[in-house]
Amino acid sequence: MIRLLLISGYVVRAAVQALLLLAFARAGGAAAAGEFALAFAVSTPVVITAELALRNVYQTLHNPPAFRLFFLIRAGLVTTAILILAIVAATGWLEVRPSVLLPLLMLKYVDSLLDICFGKLQSLGLVRATGRLLWLNAALSLVAIGVPVGLGLQPEWAVVGSAAGSLAVLAIVAPRLLTDQTERWAPLPGDLSRILRAGLTLGTAQTLMALVSFLPAYYLATAAGKAELGVFAAAQYAVTLAGLIFAAAMQSWLADARKELATHGSEALRRHTRLVGQYLVGAGLVGGGITVAALPILLPAVFGGQFEIDRFTAIPFALAVVLVSCESALTLPLLVLNRYASRVATAVAGLVAATIFGLATISQASVLFAGWLMVIGLTTRATTSFVAYQRTHDLPS
Repeated sequence: MIRLLLISGYVVRAAVQALLLLAFARAGGAAAAGEFALAFAVSTPVVITAELALRNVYQTLHNPPAFRLFFLIRAGLVTTAILILAIVAATGWLEVRPSVLLPLLMLKYVDSLLDICFGKLQSLGLVRATGRLLWLNAALSLVAIGVPVGLGLQPEWAVVGSAAGSLAVLAIVAPRLLTDQTERWAPLPGDLSRILRAGLTLGTAQTLMALVSFLPAYYLATAAGKAELGVFAAAQYAVTLAGLIFAAAMQSWLADARKELATHGSEALRRHTRLVGQYLVGAGLVGGGITVAALPILLPAVFGGQFEIDRFTAIPFALAVVLVSCESALTLPLLVLNRYASRVATAVAGLVAATIFGLATISQASVLFAGWLMVIGLTTRATTSFVAYQRTHDLPS
């Protein structure tokens, strides 16, 4: 029940964030939604790169240094990355208006700091508290998004409102975690290098995976236009939501999996994660079925007539939901075993395969082909993750 509270918190928070895309779609149709999706596709990999996957490093690194050091590293690196991207946007080089990109960067900055705080709470076993804070964040963001939309303001103000909701929750949780008297204040020699070494490896993998995820957006923005990108982004939200659910479930099981490894060894860990994997993949199969059945109905009903797709076009999005569940199930044991380098190999393979498909079909770029590009990348990632998992049977714990 506690784990369900946590996962439902991530789902509700993600659903609230989907309202931002809806706000742009309602204000300016598919083209406006496409501009917001492009801003998201440009900013997300940059922020993920700067984050160095420090949440997962903190939760899985054996004997991690003090949380304060993780928090300060993330805050400094993400601040630097966002300032650089804002300067680039101000030059007009990006095909996104600064009025759209800058509020989104503000939201991503606050959410990034909040994310690592949630990682700390979960590492302490405070799953119920994390779930409640996620629900609080969603509720505050819903109000903060709804007010400007209800007043007829530009959709950019809805992004500002969402950032304000996240900032309120960060102000509640961050001071308590950063003043934890049970942790030492000064880092030990070697702490910084341990964090950066693990973070650079796992962070590189997550950056490459983000590029795979957003490659269809770049593909459509280059060869099809923002209206097609807007339709794809609305349809892809089924995959994004599934990914958030499976990532939240995986995060909730990380502490148990680490304990299983420390107490009973690698074989017990594999048995434990195989059971978890069955739950995740089962949920993925159900989610894929719902996606192919509901997506052609829900998109035009929610976003408007410009967002119509047929059931054949919905098939790759349904397959992507299933593939995300498979990869999440395989990622769990690899993280607990600290096989961070395997994530880089997986991400590179997925990016290469998706890029080859994209170049081969660039003249036929459409929502359908972008969906299959997404499936190609995810299939390659899931396959290479399985190979990496199989290899752990021959490696020492």
